[in-house]
Amino acid sequence: MHRFITILILFAGIMILVAACTTEEGAVFDTSDLASRARETADVVIMAYTDTPTPLPTNTPQPTFTPTVEVSYPSEQVAAGHIVYQGQCAACHGADFEGGIGPKLITLYLRYHGTAQGLFTYVSGQMPQNNPGSLTDQQYYDVVSYLLWYNEITDGTETIGPDNADSIPLQ
Repeated sequence: MHRFITILILFAGIMILVAACTTEEGAVFDTSDLASRARETADVVIMAYTDTPTPLPTNTPQPTFTPTVEVSYPSEQVAAGHIVYQGQCAACHGADFEGGIGPKLITLYLRYHGTAQGLFTYVSGQMPQNNPGSLTDQQYYDVVSYLLWYNEITDGTETIGPDNADSIPLQ
């Protein structure tokens, strides 16, 4: 943990230094999205050094989600995953995976798990953060299918489950 904190502090210092690098004409480079790039990089650094998320209070309410817009999905599993994601995951990871309390769920972050089975193993054991393992295996596979389709890792037409999740790389 000490190594992680040291790296995080070093990273923050570098970001402050970069932000301070200016000329009379202005910034050496465009710093308008520096904070979002720093957050995205920090999310990846955090994931690389710990598989243990910061716990949420157990009394955190779980939102419910009822779709209000008709969306076309490539499969029933992806559609089901979207509903589970919005109800169980979006409060921390954002409605469109943009992050918030939890990290952005983008391809770079997902690759850390290697395969769809690796991602399933992580989310089914660690999420939702305030009640890990509380969903059914099918709901976890549905969310994995939705994440992979949304991030264009799969086309969403093949059902993901225990029989094939190990053969689906996260690249």
